[in-house]
Amino acid sequence: MFIKRLQIALIHTAVAMTLVPINSTLNRVMIFDLGISKTLFTLL
Repeated sequence: MFIKRLQIALIHTAVAMTLVPINSTLNRVMIFDLGISKTLFTLL
């Protein structure tokens, strides 16, 4: 039971470590290069 919970926690951590840099890079590209308003992203 403990092993399964540990595996799920590690998968969650790995997914978060992968998605956070991608998401922040895409936000930066959309704000600065495409000229989309920053308030749109703060509302999301």
